[in-house]
Amino acid sequence: MKKLPIIVLISLAFIVGIGTNIFINSSGELQITETESKSAMDLPFMIENGGKVTINDIEFKEMLIINFWASWCEPCKKEIPELNSFNASLDKDNNTRLIGVAIDDMDEVISFMKEIPISYSNLTDEKNGFLLSRHFGNDKGVLPFTVVVDKNYQILHKFYGEITEKDLLNVVK
Repeated sequence: MKKLPIIVLISLAFIVGIGTNIFINSSGELQITETESKSAMDLPFMIENGGKVTINDIEFKEMLIINFWASWCEPCKKEIPELNSFNASLDKDNNTRLIGVAIDDMDEVISFMKEIPISYSNLTDEKNGFLLSRHFGNDKGVLPFTVVVDKNYQILHKFYGEITEKDLLNVVK
């Protein structure tokens, strides 16, 4: 008789896991399934004008640098001037493109950008930003987190924590 409630709980957990495409692996860490991984580039994000875009909508030819950040993150605030400077040094033919992904609320991001301007494209969504960050290997949930991917979205470099313009220049050269 006691086995029935356990079987029901396990079945329910399995059904919920399938619905969300997120499971907890044997180490107790969240893990995104292959289905979620394939659609990670299609997760919708808000942009400042109220529209929505996906990572697949971002145009670039060789490398895309994605910086995950939040308005409440102190190291994120420190690195934004470095990222602005790096962005200014990029060629304008979109060989390499820098974007930010705010794991935050759009109102918080807009308010933040009045205090600390950001010169590169910025996408915002708390849940989808977290999922995309995990997809690119941020299994620690660290912010800031920066990933450099090629045109097939294969990871070339990952940076946990604050980065500098010099760090990024070393990657793109």
